[in-house]
Amino acid sequence: MDENRAAAKPGGLTREDVGRLFVAGRDDLFRLVWLVTGDAEVAEDLVQEAYTRLYEHPERVRDVDRVDAYVRSIVLNLARTRFARRARRGRHDLRIAHDPTGAGRRPESDPMRAADDRSVLSGALDALTPKQRICVVCRYWLGLTDAEIAAATGLSLGTVKTHLRRALTSLRSRVADAPTPTLEADHAP
Repeated sequence: MDENRAAAKPGGLTREDVGRLFVAGRDDLFRLVWLVTGDAEVAEDLVQEAYTRLYEHPERVRDVDRVDAYVRSIVLNLARTRFARRARRGRHDLRIAHDPTGAGRRPESDPMRAADDRSVLSGALDALTPKQRICVVCRYWLGLTDAEIAAATGLSLGTVKTHLRRALTSLRSRVADAPTPTLEADHAP
C-alpha cells in the first residue's frame, strides 16, 4: 500500500493519527485485553497487533469518531481467536489479584471494587466460557450496551443477551457459594 494513500484521503484517518491513538489508548486497551485473557504478554501482543492492523489499513475506518470502537472490535476478535486456540490446548487461569499494568487504578473508578475477595471473582470468571467472559468484560468493564457488545464481537444481539444472562447466573452462584473470610479466624488465640 502506498504510504501516503491514507494521508491523502480528505478527512480520513492518517498513519500519524494511528500513532497518536496508540499512545493515548494502549493502556486502557491493554487492561481490557488482560482482563479478558488473563495474560499480560498476550494482552500486550494483541493490543500491538490491533494497532498494527489499523496502521496498515487506516482507510478501513469509515467513521473517524468511532475509531476506538473499531480498534476494540479488532482486539476482542483477536482475543476470541486466542481463546479458541487455548481451549484446544487446555484451560487457562485469570489472575485479577495482581494488576500487571502497574497503573494503580483509582478505587472509585475500579469496576470490580465491590468484590471483597478478588480470588473468588477470578475463579468465577475463569469458569465462564470465553464468549461469556468477553461479554461480561465488555458490559461491566467498558460499560457497553448489548448492541455495542454485539457490534464489537460480531455476535448477534440475542447471543450477547444469552451469554450475559448465563454468565451472570454462573457468577452469582459461584460468588454466593464461596466461603466468607472472618476476622475471628485471623485473630484466634
